Amino acid sequence: MPTSRRLLTLCVFAVSLIEGHAAFAASTVTGTATYRERIALPPAVVFEATLEDISRADAPATVLGRTRIESPGNPPIRFSIDFDPAAIDARHRYAVRARITLDGKLMFITDTVKPVLGPEQATHVDLLLVRVGATRPSAPAPQAGRFRGTYSYMADAGAFTDCASGRRLPVATEADNAALEAAYAKARAAPGAPVLAVVDGRIEMRAPMEGSRRQPTLIVERFVEILPGSGCSAPAGPAALENTYWKLVTLRGTAVQLAEKQREPHLILQPSGRRMVGSGGCNRLMGGYTLDGEQLAFSKAAGTMMACAQGVMELERSFLDTLPQVTSWRIDGQRLELLDGQRTVLAVFEARYLK
Repeated sequence: MPTSRRLLTLCVFAVSLIEGHAAFAASTVTGTATYRERIALPPAVVFEATLEDISRADAPATVLGRTRIESPGNPPIRFSIDFDPAAIDARHRYAVRARITLDGKLMFITDTVKPVLGPEQATHVDLLLVRVGATRPSAPAPQAGRFRGTYSYMADAGAFTDCASGRRLPVATEADNAALEAAYAKARAAPGAPVLAVVDGRIEMRAPMEGSRRQPTLIVERFVEILPGSGCSAPAGPAALENTYWKLVTLRGTAVQLAEKQREPHLILQPSGRRMVGSGGCNRLMGGYTLDGEQLAFSKAAGTMMACAQGVMELERSFLDTLPQVTSWRIDGQRLELLDGQRTVLAVFEARYLK
């Protein structure tokens, strides 16, 4: 076989081996983190950043690497996250998220998607964190990033009203729009009724379905979540771990389905006396907890002894058996995850607010 043909064959074989996977020589993502406020960080703060696979809209992001810096000093905070290059798929989407906590409570957090690796091939990011709980004036909707607003679908067309600006945008029927439509159809109270939604996307000038005049249109790159029963008045920043009504939505990887007239399984952590109260879906729950930064542990919960339907009782028993296995927690927006010692997600909750 001529030398040129052998070389071509070897090249084709090599490409076939790595098809769909990024050939990263580096195994580290680097970055800086800062914020707009001119305030100094207390010495006891902790900075954390994670590298996540955000490709799947129907599942929580997969953490591929993380870093933790105690007493990082004042910004810009320089960090690096190690990862396994073999775990990177060029067709997937990856992002870096970060937060700063003090005594386990959030101070600053990222609120936009910062893509790396994957199609972007980037290995460095510069993050701008936002202050949790800070009141910000209404501003124009961003052109790209995370959008939070009310979504409705009627007459074969979706519309999204941005909470920050009040701007109403048509939604393009492409990318991850189908996931948003499907979640809306399950959550809406009535056809056309608005439901609070969170998506990652961008705004582009597009021609409408009828007519030729181009207009600002929302392209949903990734559906994040639907929050039925909430509105734009619900907090935009991450929910607090304590003194929040946490509704159980997933237990050990299985979505929680409620029977008719069944109570919502939920938890409320009351910092006064470190008391846990809530419901297992049938009986009221009471217990204690300990909290030390990211570390969280529950004491054995007690409850009332009311008998309920078989499926409801099985859910409650599984819920009660899971709580003592919790060793840590993390919050992303209005979603709480409880994890075990191997960082496996045991239960997922969503914050709920009284209207």
